[in-house]
Amino acid sequence: MAKSQTSIFTRTPTCILPFVVVETISAFVTRFDLETFEQGKLWGGMKVHPIALNASIIKAYDNFANNAPQDPDAALIVTFDYYQGQYFASNDYEYAKPVVNPPIFHEFMEIESISSTMRITDLTNLTLELRAASPDGVRDTYTTATFKNSPVLLAKLLEIFVSEVEGVKDVAGILPSLILQPITKPVASYFSKDGGNALGIVESDGPLILMSLSFMWSSAGDDDRIYATTNRIIDCSIAAAKKMHLDYKFVYQNYASRRQNVFASYGQANHDRLVQISRKYDPSQIFQKLEPGYFKLNGPRAT
Repeated sequence: MAKSQTSIFTRTPTCILPFVVVETISAFVTRFDLETFEQGKLWGGMKVHPIALNASIIKAYDNFANNAPQDPDAALIVTFDYYQGQYFASNDYEYAKPVVNPPIFHEFMEIESISSTMRITDLTNLTLELRAASPDGVRDTYTTATFKNSPVLLAKLLEIFVSEVEGVKDVAGILPSLILQPITKPVASYFSKDGGNALGIVESDGPLILMSLSFMWSSAGDDDRIYATTNRIIDCSIAAAKKMHLDYKFVYQNYASRRQNVFASYGQANHDRLVQISRKYDPSQIFQKLEPGYFKLNGPRAT
């Protein structure tokens, strides 16, 4: 908040904090009272699969997304990578209990793998494993789109990704990834808790495909080629989804590129409410005008 005031927000149906805190709050927060739960050991890790088995992986992904309400303790990230002349899938599987190969993962576990780190471990260990996939000292860009779930669309997204990567394989240090995460109905059900948030996703919209692109490379001289490639992948993917009537409005801020209008993707009513809250608690629009860069309520601002 830009005004010199102290405010206390408590959990009520009209409280704005759950609505804005997900993406937009700008303030000095001195205290949060949170619900917590004890998280013990988990079962999880990464399995690398041959790209030739992509059809089996896509089928398993689709079944997982649709069956998630039967077991909300499971989480999944499917990633298609290109590295040193080869395509492959490197998938992350997590289960919130120390149960080896629970039924919801059986289909994935039956797919042939090149390597596996699946084990009983803790959240810190799994987080460090994910962190290792993002090395320091390289150029990296993300961009994203969201779609309604469909195995036909998933196959098309992979086809578009491979087609575009073929044109930049000569870029030094190139490491492109197509990352697919299901926003399942159990996940979306939490978005309406405590008055809901600003994202505009409701449980009945699910399951959804949260697609993101991560491209790493070595030289600033290749920036324009990489940005053009990732933009084409997103544009072609959205066009394919629209043709199948599977497009969806949501743009996830954490993965969005500088050209994407994040807050407009939340829907007109939510965007208008965020603007209203911003004008009330930041009447001089300090965080919209003086804070450089990043995403603004009325679109990304050039740096």
